[in-house]
Amino acid sequence: METAVFEVIDKALASKYLEKNEDNRRTRKWYASALSSAMQRGEWITTHQGIAFDETGRLIDGQHRLEAIVNSDLKIKMLVARGLSEKAFSVLDSGMKRTIADQTKMHPRTAEVCRVLAGIAFGRSGVTSAQAQQIYDGGVGTIHDQLIAYCPTNRAMFSAAPIRAVAVVMMLDGYNSQYILDLYANLVYQKFDQLPAIAHAFIRQMQAKKIVINDRHEIYGRALKMFNPEYAKTERLFCTEAEMDAAQQYIKAVLRRHLSGE
Repeated sequence: METAVFEVIDKALASKYLEKNEDNRRTRKWYASALSSAMQRGEWITTHQGIAFDETGRLIDGQHRLEAIVNSDLKIKMLVARGLSEKAFSVLDSGMKRTIADQTKMHPRTAEVCRVLAGIAFGRSGVTSAQAQQIYDGGVGTIHDQLIAYCPTNRAMFSAAPIRAVAVVMMLDGYNSQYILDLYANLVYQKFDQLPAIAHAFIRQMQAKKIVINDRHEIYGRALKMFNPEYAKTERLFCTEAEMDAAQQYIKAVLRRHLSGE
């Protein structure tokens, strides 16, 4: 019998449900982490999108939501559907694709970053919409949507696509998401007293036009250092040609790794 009821799911119950996760798509740890962070910030809203089991009791949808509950150790109200046909799994889309389908197209600023990163990942300037879509589905879309939801203001220079692109790639690669989100927001909102020393150095160079926003090669190298917590107390920002080359190769490697499903 097919049923659908709302349940309050805690860490223990989520773990129990995850035991029924068989032959499902590979868990994206970064995506579960992003959902967990949203739950911890009180941003989770209960909708019709929850979790689902087929008629054999196998979990066929919602593994990332359950992983997020385990990570956040919170009690979350969610719709739980049971008894679905085993064939239902073949028509279920992923969380990222579902978002695209619902909205029919990317947010313009997200599309901008996906185009920038697709150019790096695929090594070409003439990026196709299909390649931008691949970048979105590789994890960039969800994280960038989170970034602009956290800081929706668009400010000249400091919210430029290359800077956002670096922030997203570093979060995708496992760097401290909250640190990067806060730094980006404080940079855009010009909350200078809340910025680390390295960000002040970045601002000085931008204002003195030692950094040209259109020179993405240079932006990537310097932004990678700015968003790295290890450089937080660094008062002077240097970036050699070799470091700038390495920065672009790093971005490409992260993107290609996620595109291949690793």
